[in-house]
Amino acid sequence: MAQTAGQSYVPPEGDGAADRQSVDGDTPLTDALLDQFSAYYLVTVLAIRALEEARRQHALAETG
Repeated sequence: MAQTAGQSYVPPEGDGAADRQSVDGDTPLTDALLDQFSAYYLVTVLAIRALEEARRQHALAETG
């Protein structure tokens, strides 16, 4: 199925695809999911770094 630039595949009528949106129709949802994922990823990375720092501080406090 070849596509040209700027065009999306539209399936033929009668195969139950009439209800589906085109490929470009899910962009707002995809953008929102990417934003949410990036926020969760950032929070997770910061939490892991904070945990590593807390463990380092705890080890320093026990040794000296």
